[in-house]
Amino acid sequence: YTYANGVITMTDCKLVYKPEHMNDTYITQDGTFVQTVDIKLPGDFAPIGAEWNFGGTYDGQNFSISNLNTTEAKDNFGLFRSVGNSGTIKNIVVKDSKFVSGINCGSIAANNSGSIINCISYAEISHLGQYVGGIVGRNYQKAFVSKCQFHGILKSDTKGSCGGIVGHSLEETVIEYCLNTASLSFPKAGGYLGGI
Repeated sequence: YTYANGVITMTDCKLVYKPEHMNDTYITQDGTFVQTVDIKLPGDFAPIGAEWNFGGTYDGQNFSISNLNTTEAKDNFGLFRSVGNSGTIKNIVVKDSKFVSGINCGSIAANNSGSIINCISYAEISHLGQYVGGIVGRNYQKAFVSKCQFHGILKSDTKGSCGGIVGHSLEETVIEYCLNTASLSFPKAGGYLGGI
């Protein structure tokens, strides 16, 4: 889609406007997806992209995703399981959400090799594994995270790697212009904890 003079022109994209769209059937591996309303998820959520890395573009347009919840600890948990190197996730607000993390968990993406831009999370995250962040669980080489904010709660009950924005980053990644005001709790000795 394009935006000019206050007018959005939709071209070759799919609109996301109800909870039933937040799955692997509607949101496919590639393509452009534009959220047009606030969406409340139905409950125990399965991340988008169970079997593939998202390589398209998802634009939340600053609408919210709420009720991003789990009833038990899950590995690779987030709104998206994995963002590939050609994938872009932007302008999403996660609120009224509470989940328990295993290995690789973040509000927006559990794993990221692409770009995550201007996303905000107010989620409450309980950490029981490794690599958990307010926005991204784990950044892989050349991943890019910009202008993201975490204002939720992150509580860790195990040794591991936790961060307000990203839990763990490999080399050649970029994290810029991000803000974390969250409460971070890491009571056990060992492991790594960072504000960003």
